[in-house]
Amino acid sequence: LVSENGADDVIPEEESNLIYTPSEAFYKVKEAIEAAAGRIEEAELAMVPKIWVEVNAEDADKNIALIEWLENLDDVDAVYHNMKIS
Repeated sequence: LVSENGADDVIPEEESNLIYTPSEAFYKVKEAIEAAAGRIEEAELAMVPKIWVEVNAEDADKNIALIEWLENLDDVDAVYHNMKIS
């Protein structure tokens, strides 16, 4: 059902399913699920990196400090990263 409407991947979890879809197909997939299954508990767009960059703990601490500083700026709504801490 979801792949027919543009979803890229479905990951079953214990009490739900995680569905990856391009942003342009999000509402089409959401509406198809609602039509077939009824209520959706949660649906949201998220920025998911295609490539992760491994960083050590020291670099991760520096990057996290920068991310926190950026998030505290008044005109910043969200900060995304692709760090994978090793």
